[in-house]
Amino acid sequence: MKYILTAISVVSICCSVVIAYDWHYYILDSGHYFGGPIDTDSDDNPHILYPNSDSKIMIYKYYDGDEWIEEYVDEWYGRCSMVLDDQDTPHISFREWTDEYMMYCYYCYKDGDEWVIELVDDEQYSGDFNDIVLDSNGYPHISYTHSYVYLEDSDLRYAYFDGSEWHKEVVDDEYDDQGDLTSIALDSNDYPHITYVKFEHYTNDRYLNYTYWDGSDWNIENIDIDDDWRIYNSIVIDSQDIPHVAYIKQDNYDLMYA
Repeated sequence: MKYILTAISVVSICCSVVIAYDWHYYILDSGHYFGGPIDTDSDDNPHILYPNSDSKIMIYKYYDGDEWIEEYVDEWYGRCSMVLDDQDTPHISFREWTDEYMMYCYYCYKDGDEWVIELVDDEQYSGDFNDIVLDSNGYPHISYTHSYVYLEDSDLRYAYFDGSEWHKEVVDDEYDDQGDLTSIALDSNDYPHITYVKFEHYTNDRYLNYTYWDGSDWNIENIDIDDDWRIYNSIVIDSQDIPHVAYIKQDNYDLMYA
């Protein structure tokens, strides 16, 4: 799920009339919360997932056309991501802190009135900076990291569900830290394309990298470099299977496009 808001205007070329739309603001909750992903259903109603940083609970809230409905999903620690399928069913990836310093990557979806939760990666410290997409069969694909603040080495990981079981693999484990701030998209073959940040301690450089699966191998390319803390990024794939990446370089706070 991408965290980009776009203001839209419609331009009539024939009569050169610009129709402007106003922004409307609503307070949906109050307290200590992190911003979370948003998606719209087939009726153009918004669905929002966000974590309560005090209670470490994920909250799913959606508008049914008349009122806002709120549900508690599960415990949470780290990032979370959400996407709706063509039946308006929410699919969520998240990192759960099940015990003291025991963090794992999870996936859940709504089945009727129940939330079904599945363990994706059972290795400790997995699941941070996760992002989720659905393929043409409606199966989830997740990019995420195996990382923690006290972990010396971390890596970028990718997991997908084939209809029967989960498959996961390490995509990049070079340098000391990699996989920070991941974003994932699928092409017309349902092959994954991922952007992520990797860090080299010796030079203090942070690289915005792009990797994609070509059917047999992972290919890794560098998009940009920054010497500040993080490079926020988001990727989409167009109808020609060409990647488009938006990102912010934190050293000068420029919004970039590649």
